[in-house]
Amino acid sequence: MQFNKKISRAGSITLPAALRRAIGVETGEKFSVNLQEDGSVLLKRTQGNCLLCNSEDNLVTHNGRLVCKPCIDTLQTKAGEGA
Repeated sequence: MQFNKKISRAGSITLPAALRRAIGVETGEKFSVNLQEDGSVLLKRTQGNCLLCNSEDNLVTHNGRLVCKPCIDTLQTKAGEGA
């Protein structure tokens, strides 16, 4: 998935809706922006909510979605029980 975007006069770039949907970005989430040695820019999610319980703690990214460790543990237990 590739998009070509222009920087606004205010210096911002809008993430396309298709990209936001694909990675599950919600309004108000925070990102870090880092300049790499090769001149590329890395945008990395730094804050969000668990897809299952909305927790903001102990988040792990899986397929572009955030899930908290307690929910992962619960899912693993249920999967082991043959839920």
